[in-house]
Amino acid sequence: MTRPAATATARRGVRAKKRAPARRTAHIEYQPAGLDRSGRRVREAYHAITDQAVKVGFLTRWPGEALCGSPGAWADIPDGLFPPLVTCRACQHITASQHITMIGGLP
Repeated sequence: MTRPAATATARRGVRAKKRAPARRTAHIEYQPAGLDRSGRRVREAYHAITDQAVKVGFLTRWPGEALCGSPGAWADIPDGLFPPLVTCRACQHITASQHITMIGGLP
């Protein structure tokens, strides 16, 4: 009984490398207290703003949108002793559940 000739395509023990998915990131923006773009009164908050498209449930948040969907008018982050943290509860929950990495204050 003879063995078939080994071919270059049938290598044993070699796995094809799988590419790691791109890391989803977001940055922090400041929404001052007052009226937002839709005319609703909002409190002062720091929101997570997406850098890539992120699917949240059946909605897709496009780059530059807040993860929570707030239509806020963004302002400059005020100077302080500590770096800003996300204070919006919805944005905090989405970043934790979707494994989104927070980066510096501005993109």
